[in-house]
Amino acid sequence: MRFLRRIHGRGMVAGLAAVLVAGGVAVIGLTQGNDVRSARLLSGSAWLASAKVGQITLLDGASAEVSAQVKVAGPGDALTVVQQGSTAYTVDQSTGTIRRVDGATFTATPPAAPIADVHGSGLSVVAGPSSLYTLDTTRGLLASTDPKTLDRRGEMLSVAGRLAAGTVTVDDTGTLWAVDTVTGDVNRVAGQDRTIRPGVVKPGNSVITIADGHPVIVNLTDHKAVSLDGDNGRVTGTLDLDLRPDDQIQVSGSRHAERIYVVAARGVLDVCDLAESRCDSAIPLNVGSDFGPAVEAGDRVFVPDYTTGQVWVINLRDSRVIAKPNVLAPKVRFQLMTRDGLVFYNDTNSDQAGVVRLDGGVTTIRKYDRDNPDKGLSQSGDGVQPSGRQSPGAPGSANPQPATGQSGASRSSPSSQSVDTRVPGSNDPRHPSDPQPPQDPGHPNDPQPLNLQIVVDKSTPTVNEPISLTVTEASGVPPRSAHWTYGDRDTNDGVTTNHKWATARSEPYIVSVEVTMPNGQQGTKSVNIIVSEVPKYRLTVTAPSGGSVTGGGIDCPTHACFVDLEKDVQITLTATPDGSHVPGSWGGACHSSDTTCDVRMGTQPVTVSYSFNAKPELVRLTMAVSSYGHGSVAAGGVACPPTCGVDVPKGPPVTLTPHPDPGYVVDWWSGDCKNAGATCSLTMDGPHSATVSFIVEPFKVDIVNTYDGVGSNQGSVDAGDGRVCPPTCHYTLSRNAAGAQLEFKAKVGNSSFKGWTGDCEHVGTYPTCFVSLNKDVSVGARFGPP
Repeated sequence: MRFLRRIHGRGMVAGLAAVLVAGGVAVIGLTQGNDVRSARLLSGSAWLASAKVGQITLLDGASAEVSAQVKVAGPGDALTVVQQGSTAYTVDQSTGTIRRVDGATFTATPPAAPIADVHGSGLSVVAGPSSLYTLDTTRGLLASTDPKTLDRRGEMLSVAGRLAAGTVTVDDTGTLWAVDTVTGDVNRVAGQDRTIRPGVVKPGNSVITIADGHPVIVNLTDHKAVSLDGDNGRVTGTLDLDLRPDDQIQVSGSRHAERIYVVAARGVLDVCDLAESRCDSAIPLNVGSDFGPAVEAGDRVFVPDYTTGQVWVINLRDSRVIAKPNVLAPKVRFQLMTRDGLVFYNDTNSDQAGVVRLDGGVTTIRKYDRDNPDKGLSQSGDGVQPSGRQSPGAPGSANPQPATGQSGASRSSPSSQSVDTRVPGSNDPRHPSDPQPPQDPGHPNDPQPLNLQIVVDKSTPTVNEPISLTVTEASGVPPRSAHWTYGDRDTNDGVTTNHKWATARSEPYIVSVEVTMPNGQQGTKSVNIIVSEVPKYRLTVTAPSGGSVTGGGIDCPTHACFVDLEKDVQITLTATPDGSHVPGSWGGACHSSDTTCDVRMGTQPVTVSYSFNAKPELVRLTMAVSSYGHGSVAAGGVACPPTCGVDVPKGPPVTLTPHPDPGYVVDWWSGDCKNAGATCSLTMDGPHSATVSFIVEPFKVDIVNTYDGVGSNQGSVDAGDGRVCPPTCHYTLSRNAAGAQLEFKAKVGNSSFKGWTGDCEHVGTYPTCFVSLNKDVSVGARFGPP
């Protein structure tokens, strides 16, 4: 086992999307970020978490060396790391905080909590090229987060009742995708812009991954893989999967191919080709093993086997297992990830990590000194707290959270019930300058009654809309602890909390908080919160004549010509003509040029219409190619041969376009196209027919006369057969005359002959020239003054 440290040449990654599972939390990383300093860092490196000692390690896979070692959490904290380009984002689920570690300087920011009071496996982070999202998977909350400062941007979004493991991913553009397993809806979030696609898959157990840059949902309810368009979330394809009702599976996608990998606990790896809609490559694995998701590098697939501590290495070209190296002890749930074609494994609860090569060879590396874990730290990381200590913002914290209104996690909107929501520093004896609770001069030992306030950023939320609540005391001293009840049987702890209600009702929910101050004094405060239904807005389709419009609950004119939708819900409408009509055009809120249209609801009613065109009267156009063949003719969307008859609309003209074989040209037209040229245009006022004939392309003969002097050129060239240039200087000869001798004679007239150019140049000034006809001929004659 190796423990190497490289001081210079700090390696960093521009790696592919990876899903890391640690403590039940999906931590999703993306491709490289925009930090220009990362350009000078080496690729093929990965940030690895060591929860046992509260550190993250930058491992250079190419040299198998440790490039950096940073302390970011307390020993034993539930720690994960997300890599984005050269930057690491750490998630401390024990304290409910995240940090950013710079990939060039290895400095760590203070802990931040973009979503308050979220601890344990519910906290995760999603990083994109220029975006960062913080997730509370337990409550289905999402907060857009500043990638540099870690402040929350804007309001939180509710993307699902609960985000199960594997239901959130992010594509190469930084767009977040989340599937709601309760409804089957798909949320597409780009920054603060969210679109909801209702009912994309059946409700039930689903997971989502990225394949070739677009999302793919594997729905275990109906055993299907559903491909989505990365631009709009439309379903682009469906693939049936060979799954058993009791299958436990792991799903991952290929970075550069339309391919997904499905690992079943019964001991099978299915390689599914989405483009070909088939899963015809099944590789047997150990029966009954506990497997993790497969990762891809080159033409290899690597499958972690937690039961045996092995990694299965499969050659994709012949679907063959080429190696099964042991990387860790049996029954260790380790991480397996790929960066720039290198595959890393990592045990978050020990010092062990390493690289698995494409041939199955393994290089083991120690992330830290087991006897002295802090030896060789690159940075000590300010504000590190062991598990059990108070999180940022709590009294006595080594790095108190910025006051409410200064941090994205506790910022109040203009609609807050209280304007002054600042919470100064704690009443800690280590901070003698902090204010103390005022005392009654008549009873110096009796504390004054508490004057508590609850500050909410919205007092009238809708169903599943998250709001932020903060309790403050008029003296400015922050409470030491706070316990909340929300009137719906849920509870939580923390000075600042977030909550959403699943049910609307006319009477208010009574939200209460029990507070304990630093001096032990206790108090309670309540506030009423009215929760209403999510507003819906009507989409109306004007009843069409000559066809139907369907999609998203619309089936017009047969059944339903309107539907009520929530804001940001997007549906696809499809116009289908009946037997006597053809497609026409959209109107109203639809501006699509084809028969489908995406409608995204805003906060106003929307009207859509579609006008079908009557199917025109058809007349027959019959085409033919002469018996000589050597080409085809096309019109009305067909080519003859093989299709020589087509019905076209009566009235408008139709152009017949010949397509001769190489070396052939049009010889003549007959029928209704008699005497036509290169193409034939027919006004279809009734049935028409036409025939085209092709011949071998003739030789071209070009003659050019020039005069070297002042005045007009009186000379000419006699080409025989009555052709004299001028005026006949360009003509063709049949290829049937190949091999014939062409005779050209210079006639001086009132000038003198100066010589030949082109194919007669070899004759010089002799007035007669012979050229063999075996190619196109070009002859020039020069004349001058007498």
